[in-house]
Amino acid sequence: MQDMALISPRAHETKSAPDPIELSIVIPAYNEERAVATTVRRIRSAISKLPMRFEIIVVDDGSADGSSTAANQAGAIVFSLAENRGYCSALKHGIAPGQSEEARSSRSESAS
Repeated sequence: MQDMALISPRAHETKSAPDPIELSIVIPAYNEERAVATTVRRIRSAISKLPMRFEIIVVDDGSADGSSTAANQAGAIVFSLAENRGYCSALKHGIAPGQSEEARSSRSESAS
């Protein structure tokens, strides 16, 4: 994981701060500048209704666009890989640093 850069560590809370993060959502993204912010906001909106602390992690898989910036501005924790390594590798890089014991993944895909 030495080629990752932590851009913005944030966890979204719906419970008091001493409770651990219960769910990590990991979103691998490759050149998804147009879709990733919407994906992050929709997931946060749906999960924030649940009585748990969670985090949304976006792994920018070597994108050449503004995927990292868009995800960061939408409130996600962002890890950036130096080069494109593929969906599974990005997913692994996002799950490893997650703070919860439960991790789920979601795709961020631009509408064609």
